[in-house]
Amino acid sequence: MKVVAIDYLDYDAGWEREQLRDLPVEFLDYHPAHGEDPHLTERARDAEILVVAAARVSREELEQLERLRLIIRLGVGVDNVDVVAATERGVIVANMPGFCTREVAEHAAMLILACARRVRGCQEAMTKGLWSREATEAPKLLAGKTLGVVGCGRIGSELLRLVRSWEFRRIVYDPYVAERRIRRLGAQRVDFEELLAASDIISVHAPLTDETRGMFGRQAFSRMKQGVIFVNTARGAIVDESALLEALRSGRVACAGLDVFEKEPLPSDSPLFRHPHVILTPHIAWYSEQSESRQRAWVVEDIRRFVAGRRPRHVVNPEVFAPRRARRSQKRG
Repeated sequence: MKVVAIDYLDYDAGWEREQLRDLPVEFLDYHPAHGEDPHLTERARDAEILVVAAARVSREELEQLERLRLIIRLGVGVDNVDVVAATERGVIVANMPGFCTREVAEHAAMLILACARRVRGCQEAMTKGLWSREATEAPKLLAGKTLGVVGCGRIGSELLRLVRSWEFRRIVYDPYVAERRIRRLGAQRVDFEELLAASDIISVHAPLTDETRGMFGRQAFSRMKQGVIFVNTARGAIVDESALLEALRSGRVACAGLDVFEKEPLPSDSPLFRHPHVILTPHIAWYSEQSESRQRAWVVEDIRRFVAGRRPRHVVNPEVFAPRRARRSQKRG
């Protein structure tokens, strides 16, 4: 069985091959720049299993991968995979929910603190030889502020638990989560408009869908409090970066902490690099020594399960296991 891993992070897959040596599996790994691989279909043509991180797997590519039976997404979101097309072709799509929940929640909390405490301004002042409280703007005290969390899945929920002692009022916008779950987290459900108007800090943890793409545009930023802190560790395309820059220039957004961007890697000429009230990290909120180990072990386990005729740990499209006729009926419906 041929397994092809495209953009398999920054490491060689020798450990994976060693773990799978008792199975009839050929594991090939490729490392194109920044995840995009123009040779994906050529490299994976005979593969039954495809492992991808950021590489896009479109309907057109799926149509050329006739032997493909399983896609393992090396992460949580599956917005880079055409799940509908995969399901129509009987291809299982598996992902890794929960492998980096604590890491991303901690990263979001770090960005909130870094924005509130004006860390970028302090560091830049010190590199210029300045040693004075007047060298940067006064930090914000967070106690008593309102934290608005957009998306109350695993990561949004973990952030709410993590900041329980920070003396925030905590509000949540997520129309797909039961209110009792939000109440158990010590938070209050509100609609999107109320969250925008009431929050002193907004942290985004929603998946990228047709509904959330461009969710934070000019209109959304115009309805926020003056001087809000804005943090995004979810997906870059949820935020219109030009609208965010306008909000930063006007002071509507006092500081933004961003780990994800509309285009990745962030282009070197992006004005976000130069803005004094923006803190940037290169889509690494998920990353720790522990999460990397979990991720690699998850890949091995899913391959083992598949070879043994079992389902992967978490299947995005369980309807793929329905008979082909039923899948066609679901498509027409």
